[in-house]
Amino acid sequence: MGKENWSNEGKQYTLKVGDVVFIACQKAYSHSTGNNNRTGDGQSDSAGVNSCKKLWSLQWCHFYGPNMNAIYRKYQERGGRPVFQTEQLHYYRTILTELYQIAKSDDYVRDMRIHEKLSSLLILLMEDAWCGEKVSKGTPSPVDIQQVKEYLDINFTEKIMLDDLASKFYINKYYLLSCFKERYGVTINAYLNQVRVTYVKQQLRFMDKTVECLAIELGMEPNYLSRLFKKVEGVSPTEFRSKWRGN
Repeated sequence: MGKENWSNEGKQYTLKVGDVVFIACQKAYSHSTGNNNRTGDGQSDSAGVNSCKKLWSLQWCHFYGPNMNAIYRKYQERGGRPVFQTEQLHYYRTILTELYQIAKSDDYVRDMRIHEKLSSLLILLMEDAWCGEKVSKGTPSPVDIQQVKEYLDINFTEKIMLDDLASKFYINKYYLLSCFKERYGVTINAYLNQVRVTYVKQQLRFMDKTVECLAIELGMEPNYLSRLFKKVEGVSPTEFRSKWRGN
């Protein structure tokens, strides 16, 4: 088979079947395929035709966004390589194929669906290319989503903005959203609401604080807190307190 060569940042890589390439395309790169060679000693196959291996076929996606430079640096800091072998090739193929299909569709939320697939692709790249022993010394450790959850558990009474949360943990906010949803099955906002409602339930059961007082603690309007509580629990805060205390 002809060799598939990829050159990036002055380094050249000879690709094999199943290799994945992830590069920052703002920097110079080139891609070439060598001449086809006959297999083995050039003997004929069962059909009586000299066997020549075919050229490579590639699936690729070129994308960019305001946070991609930071994401790619993080990828490199975590040991991510420009070229690596994967055992999960079918996942890459599935995501890329779905991306192509969405891009050609007239779905009115096409951009959002493309964003979702690109996030899945980045997560797969981050996880699959991880090489702990090659992480640069002095660089931050990979974000632990459990730490994000613990931070929310402690600081749920504060006004938590996604941008601030992402900056605190040195992670792209969209990647953070995807990782959190994948780990816990809910969005960050939905999880925060669950924690806040749980806190309100405890206060209603064991303390005499009013809904207005609890709303101030959580930085919410009382009416909004009441609506959120009823949406989650099926009853208003007042009804919950009365039912719990047997009134």
